[in-house]
Amino acid sequence: MAFEVTTNIENGSPVSLRINDSTQLITAFANAGKAAFAGVPLSPDGEFSVVATCQAESGKTSHSGAATFTVDTTAPQFLVTAPVAGKHFGPSEDSNVALAGQQFEVCGSTQSLDALNLPENLGTAKNNFCVGLGTATPLCVPAIGESSGAPCVTLTCQDRVPFDLKVSLGDLAGNNSQTTVQSISCTSSLPGVAIVNPVDGTGTDITTHILAATATSGRKDENPPSLVLSSQ
Repeated sequence: MAFEVTTNIENGSPVSLRINDSTQLITAFANAGKAAFAGVPLSPDGEFSVVATCQAESGKTSHSGAATFTVDTTAPQFLVTAPVAGKHFGPSEDSNVALAGQQFEVCGSTQSLDALNLPENLGTAKNNFCVGLGTATPLCVPAIGESSGAPCVTLTCQDRVPFDLKVSLGDLAGNNSQTTVQSISCTSSLPGVAIVNPVDGTGTDITTHILAATATSGRKDENPPSLVLSSQ
């Protein structure tokens, strides 16, 4: 982690950081009223108290107030409780008959408190339980609860075509856990129709996008526009 300390001591004078109660100080030198510390190790996860000390050419020293920082690099733990891999949803298992198509729910469970009830000021990032059907853009909802959460996302089935689900959960620090539920399939009471090639290309996987004819990889535009220059 990088720290920057402001000070009015002379250029070249030492500035030190003390981490918690460590006797090993980290030292940098003042320049233009600042001292920069790059790559200060704060581990393992937990709370750290940091105090800066500067020493002027006169030999006098001064200490900053203690600043407390919480370090969290651990991704939240969660389970996908439904569906299980290989699940087939029949026509009678539509979770919302009021909507067009056949709906099903993907639900998870977590006891990671830092992944529950994320604050509103995060904007859309507070919707931290996300499910993507195949390569499509994930649909996200907030994980809420007091001591545990059981968020669910409702998706529309790809009728008669097996697909995978990409499920993730993020926490307040931005750590993210991911898992894949494989080989989900559906059969509705509607006539069956599906595009199987090319695969859906609305997600972040650029290899599923239709690219320019000159692209080095991915699906190509087989009928690119032509351009002819003529002189007058």
